[in-house]
Amino acid sequence: MLMIAKRRSNDGDKKVRKEKEGDKDRDKERERDRDRDRGRDRERERERDRDRGRDKDRERGNSHRSRTDNSRYRRNSSGGSDTGRRSHHSGDREKLGDKDKDRDKEKEKEKEKEKDRERERDKHRDKERERGRNRNHSRENNREKMDTEEPSNSKNDTNHHNSKETLSSTNDGLTTVEVFFQKDDVSSKDPKS
Repeated sequence: MLMIAKRRSNDGDKKVRKEKEGDKDRDKERERDRDRDRGRDRERERERDRDRGRDKDRERGNSHRSRTDNSRYRRNSSGGSDTGRRSHHSGDREKLGDKDKDRDKEKEKEKEKEKDRERERDKHRDKERERGRNRNHSRENNREKMDTEEPSNSKNDTNHHNSKETLSSTNDGLTTVEVFFQKDDVSSKDPKS
């Protein structure tokens, strides 16, 4: 008895699962249909925009030709339409060969300009390097001077703010300090050892 009841409940569960899976499939199909409809709507909107653009062109009197019809013009390597100057009057259109020559000339000019810019950058870099070398050289000289000089003890000097001190070392290892005092444009030497 119990086994039969269990089987029946299992069968019921399977049916419910199948129905749920069927619902999921139907939902997915509905979603795909909605996406397709949205895509169609977008395409219709683009068509309307193109038509509006053509209508505006007609109102201006520019061109009756479709904007997307670029078959008369050569396309560039990226696949887009040629962005060169176009005249709406067929008699004024330049030949493709002339356009190619002009384009090549412009490319040559651009290359020359780029080379000139590169030369200027190199000159500037060289100048900066030279300045850097000079700075580093003077810094090294200053370091060497600082290493050879010893700090002075000017505790006994009462006017040390108004004085200039110079250090000089002698052969015997003693340091001589000369202090110059400034008083009313008269300088007097006061040697200390």
